[in-house]
Formats: sequence, C-alpha cells, structure tokens
Amino acid sequence: SGGNYWAQFGSAPTMEQAKRQWQMLQSAYPALLGNRQPDIRQARVMSGSRGASTARMPYRLRVGAFPSRGEAQSLCDRLSSSQFSCLVVME
Repeated sequence: SGGNYWAQFGSAPTMEQAKRQWQMLQSAYPALLGNRQPDIRQARVMSGSRGASTARMPYRLRVGAFPSRGEAQSLCDRLSSSQFSCLVVME
C-alpha cells in the first residue's frame, strides 16, 4: 500500500456478490492476487433521465493501493483475459 492508484474489477449489487467475485478472481490468479486483500466499498451512482434520478449503491471491488498508475495498469493488463473487467482508478 501507500499510493493512490487502484485496480478495480467492476462492481456487484451486494457485498456478498463482490466477495464471491473476489474469491473467483483470487482462485483463478493465485500468483497475482493470492497475497492481496480486496477493498470493497459501496459507491453511490446516480442514474435516470428527465429529472427523475434514482440512486443505486453498488459495491466496487478493487485492490491496491499502488504507488503509480503504471503498477496498477500492469496488474490489469495481466488479468486482461479474465471474465472481469479491470480498470485503474485514482483516489
């Protein structure tokens, strides 16, 4: 830890589903993720149109923090064949 960059693996509607996604990722990529702990946070996302907006609160699954964007991107690149999306986010 120590940086502000995170590798984010998508989101899930519940904490339990996010934890299951992590377990699947970790078992598929033990060399890359076996010693890491997930950071699962609830995020507020506004959606809607014409003034009728609704908020949903998905759980975002990510690992980090990495000291540089390049290190987080390297992890995402190595997981590119995964069924999960991976993107670098900064906090």
